[in-house]
Amino acid sequence: MRFLNVSRRPSLLAQITLLITVVILVSTVLVCILFSAMIDEIVEKYVGKQAMTVAKLASEDKMIVKAFKNKNPSEHIQPVAEKIRKTTGADYVTIANDKGIRYSHPNSSYIGKHTKTSNEASLKEHQSIIYKGKGISGFAIKAKTPIWDSRGNVIGVSSVGFLVSNIEKQINDYRIKIIKLSCIPFLIGAFGAFSLQGG
Repeated sequence: MRFLNVSRRPSLLAQITLLITVVILVSTVLVCILFSAMIDEIVEKYVGKQAMTVAKLASEDKMIVKAFKNKNPSEHIQPVAEKIRKTTGADYVTIANDKGIRYSHPNSSYIGKHTKTSNEASLKEHQSIIYKGKGISGFAIKAKTPIWDSRGNVIGVSSVGFLVSNIEKQINDYRIKIIKLSCIPFLIGAFGAFSLQGG
């Protein structure tokens, strides 16, 4: 009595179809990863430049510079800094004197206290810097720049930050859009591959 061999290898066309589908899937995933990494880098650079623009805007504001001579600088600086923060969408705009004492902060309870991060680059080396670091409000992309008086002396530092947690929300929105768009060529390619088998 002879038994039939029911195990059959997939046809060549089926193997080719499977291979094409796998290649399309891998290509789609790699494209998603590549574009996701590119978006991270682009957004961070853009936010850093935006933070520096806002920091310089605040450092050159005539009302802020003039208020350094007042008996109570924060009384005049806080409302101006908050207006700049709300207008530009920054998470915080902090103005501090040459000792690192805050004259403004979104949380008014921190006014009059020392800044948590170092201001040495701006106060001593007179540099404008962009970096990612942790402050009172959390991890943020920050920009710091010196504040100069009319005589050319550094009298304080302007610090602006955009919280990473908020930036990640925007990046995730972009990632979701990329994934959705990437699914379209994958589905078209997979449909085409299986159509070959059916033909």
